[in-house]
Order: sequence, then C-alpha cells, then structure tokens
Amino acid sequence: NKDGNGNYYLPTAFGISFHALRQYNEKFGKTFFMETLTKEQAFEIYYNSYYVATDEKIISFLLTECKWGGNSKVNNLQNAINKLISEGEIKGEKLVPDGIIGEKTKNILINNKEKLIIIYKKMVEIRMIQLKQLNTWALYGAGWSKRFILFEDFLKEAEKK
Repeated sequence: NKDGNGNYYLPTAFGISFHALRQYNEKFGKTFFMETLTKEQAFEIYYNSYYVATDEKIISFLLTECKWGGNSKVNNLQNAINKLISEGEIKGEKLVPDGIIGEKTKNILINNKEKLIIIYKKMVEIRMIQLKQLNTWALYGAGWSKRFILFEDFLKEAEKK
C-alpha cells in the first residue's frame, strides 16, 4: 500500500500493526490475517502480548493499553493522572512522568478505580494532540481514533466484571 506521497505503509487493524500480527502468529502458531482480523482476535493479541497483571482486572486492561504504546503512552497516563489530580477529579500525589508502570502509578489507579474511564479519556485527549501533529495523521488518524474507542469499549466491559 502507498500513501498520498508515494510512501509504502503496512496495514493495521484495531491498532494491531502488521509486524505485531506477524510476530503474534509466529509466537502462538496462529493464522490471523490483517484483512479479516476480528475485534475478539485483536483483544486476544492485546491480552496475550501486552497484558499487565494486577489484582484488579480493569486496571490491568488500562495498563495493558499503556504498555502496548510504550514509554510515551505510560507518560501520557501519568500526565493525565497529574492533570486530573490538579483539577480535583481524582485523589493522590502527583507522579513524575517516567514512562514506568510502578507502584505509585498502580496505587493511584487502585485508589481511583471508579474513575478509570475518566483517566483513560484524559490520556487519549493528550495522545490525540500528539498524534494530530504527525505527518502521518491523515493516513492513520481514523484508525488510531477507532482503536481508542475500541479500547474504551474493552475497559467498559472489564469494568462490568
């Protein structure tokens, strides 16, 4: 596939990159295809590849989303937490955004479990500002936006359990 500038790019589905899908298929002996990847298969990939276990399943899902995005996404989570603390929306001591999912980050999430969707939405708001500045926004923006909505749905489902 080529973008509008003639640069080649590989497809994604539900935020799963072509390379992540290939690695997953090899590691787990699967034959998932990008063109037919289902929401359930995407969730399986997230869970098996990025899951961060905690005693609280919903917190695990939120941390999994952050781990999938690497240090910058963990920083976004920590910055979102700090903004919400400043706004009085959640309780806790401000964090040093270090890109590490440590005990301080986990404890704030545990102590504000009923506000995880709000925390996630604030994190996405911060991330979207960053993504919209990229020259690849026109190409991938709709997919990235869909993925954030999909993951919010995963969080809402986890919240019910």
